Amino acid sequence: MRRVLRPLLLTALVLLMSAQVALGAKPIHDKFVVDETFEENLCGIEVVTRVQLKGNALFFEDRITDVSQIRLTFTNADGDWLENFIAGPAFIEEQLDGDILTFTVRLAGIQERLRSSAGLTAAFDRGQITFRDVVDLNDLENPEDDVVLSSEIIFQAGPHPEADSGFTLFCDVVQDVLG
Repeated sequence: MRRVLRPLLLTALVLLMSAQVALGAKPIHDKFVVDETFEENLCGIEVVTRVQLKGNALFFEDRITDVSQIRLTFTNADGDWLENFIAGPAFIEEQLDGDILTFTVRLAGIQERLRSSAGLTAAFDRGQITFRDVVDLNDLENPEDDVVLSSEIIFQAGPHPEADSGFTLFCDVVQDVLG
């Protein structure tokens, strides 16, 4: 799940920064579609990753409400694939105090539903889960020097095998299905 959350959080932060232009204005409603394919090393296995995203987000001054759907498909050289489907609302809030950024992400719905080419559902995180991350941005112009000060789960309801595994289940499943 950490593999899935990091891109979502990074995307959210980039979108939050762009939304800051609208400070004090009405919320911005944005719908977008992404369909990208690229090669990567996933948990030690070379795969082709396809990202399909149907985005639907509201940008406020200090928060985002996102009801996007994401389908990530990882395919190995043998043609075996693993799909991760994510859907449901995400509520993202940020607070910047000097160069310390605190963001809270509350996810509801499906955070991780893994299916393989064999049709197996390997993991199924659903319900609600809330993360709080604190980042020292150091030089606001240089994202390379950012330091994560803390990252914690502050609320959890529903089954979350990925979170319960300390975010190791995903790579275990990748190894089992694609390795």
